[in-house]
Amino acid sequence: MIRSRNHRWNPPTLSGNRLQLRPLNDDDFSSWSEVRLRNADWLLRWEPLRPEYAPDPAVERSAFVNRCRARERETAADQAYPFGIFVSGQLVGEINLNNVVRGALQSGTLGYWIDQAHAGNSYMSEAVVVMLSFAFDRLDLHRVEICIVPR
Repeated sequence: MIRSRNHRWNPPTLSGNRLQLRPLNDDDFSSWSEVRLRNADWLLRWEPLRPEYAPDPAVERSAFVNRCRARERETAADQAYPFGIFVSGQLVGEINLNNVVRGALQSGTLGYWIDQAHAGNSYMSEAVVVMLSFAFDRLDLHRVEICIVPR
């Protein structure tokens, strides 16, 4: 494992040949919101539905900030490692290692989405390779399952 439970760990920026992965922060709201709203119909087929009563982080900045804080807590607890996918500094998607289980299982699940305008360029394939290297080589996981929600 790359950190002890008693030490707050700041996730690294991970790099591939054409992209960088880094945790999203409050300053990413505008670009994240624009991409999410523009891709709402495209992403609907694969993503879990947001409950009607829940604030939409693509619309409400405070909901996005709360989402960032929740992701930071999950990372600090060694439960999840979320990253934005950036190509030439532009946000094009997200990839998240979730449901990290330690002990004998040493596993996690991988979820992701990409901007439709950037689909078909193998960015997600590259991001998955970078994340799997991080999961296996840095986090010492034994198993990672990719999860999607086909409708």
